[in-house]
Amino acid sequence: MRRAEPAFHPAGGQQVLDLGPGVFAVLRTPPTDAGRPVLCLVSVSSRPQTVALPADLGARGPWRDLIGASAHPVAASATRIELAPYQACWLVPVPAA
Repeated sequence: MRRAEPAFHPAGGQQVLDLGPGVFAVLRTPPTDAGRPVLCLVSVSSRPQTVALPADLGARGPWRDLIGASAHPVAASATRIELAPYQACWLVPVPAA
């Protein structure tokens, strides 16, 4: 799955985001316009984490988790995502239908 996502290409961009003390967050972007960003979230805590995603991450529709296949709708100001202890997810924006 990682190989199929251009955002994980070694020449792709990478930005570490501060989304809270119990979460490691990295936004990966493809090296060209051919692809979509992937927001990688990892809970580094033994307690559940609530992550508020800033609305300016570029998604215009819901996010979809590539690992768990759940969908997270994007609100006007932020999306809240619940992470279980030590859970990881790779979120991609879902194109508008």
